[in-house]
Amino acid sequence: SELIVVKGGEGGNKTNGYCGLRGESKSIKLELKLIADIGLVGFPNAGKSTLLKAISNAKPKIASYPFTTIRPNIGVMTYDDLRQISMADLPGLIEGAHCNIGMGHRFLRHVERTKLLLLVVDINGFQLNPKHKFRSCLDTVVLLNKELELYKEELLDKPAILVINKMDTEGAKEKYLEIKNQLEHLDGRYLQGYIGMYMEVYRV
Repeated sequence: SELIVVKGGEGGNKTNGYCGLRGESKSIKLELKLIADIGLVGFPNAGKSTLLKAISNAKPKIASYPFTTIRPNIGVMTYDDLRQISMADLPGLIEGAHCNIGMGHRFLRHVERTKLLLLVVDINGFQLNPKHKFRSCLDTVVLLNKELELYKEELLDKPAILVINKMDTEGAKEKYLEIKNQLEHLDGRYLQGYIGMYMEVYRV
């Protein structure tokens, strides 16, 4: 596609005595939105960067504290038939991201141009810090969808896969069976279409 932002001046020629005419000028702000096939979405410390590193060529910073990822990372998976799939690891969202809390708009805008969303949640739930309310695994699933809807409702129309992470922790499989049962019996737009699944991701 082509977009004319400002028009250039007329070049020098016989009609203007070979004195070129000044073109238009304008200050503009360009906002880059990443283009990736898959977007990793989740609360801080859910394991998004670990997943990206395990299945792609990316080398994101990984640590055991929240907000390790402060800018999007892109990883590319290349298959034997030379097909490539790009995956974007987005910085962790927090409650109120749709209101730009925690620079939520800066991160959510990159979700808009992905083809598929991978919602990564911690089977053990999430608590930002002792001052914040603890959120169960199911709570985080609902809250993530709610943040996406409040930012831009059409994001809920994107294909999405739920990844329940950290299944190697104590009591995780029992918690997984419980949340799977809860998801199967819940109605509502936020949870429709999810397939009960979990992934064990190991650092490599």
